[in-house]
Amino acid sequence: MQGAPEWAGTTVSWDLTPVENGTRLRFAHHNYRSAAGSFGEVTFNWAWYLISLKEFLETGQGRPGDPPR
Repeated sequence: MQGAPEWAGTTVSWDLTPVENGTRLRFAHHNYRSAAGSFGEVTFNWAWYLISLKEFLETGQGRPGDPPR
């Protein structure tokens, strides 16, 4: 997996479950060794992309590109 050096040995999971009127997405990034380093930025970026995905699925428009800094 590409990403920050701290990603070595980590795994990302996407669990999709059918629910009434839609699908539930459970996302996780497992086995991060430490909250130091890039952890905060990576967490923010995942949140940004997941919000963009939600907006795209609900409205047809997401927020492509890099998150604001």
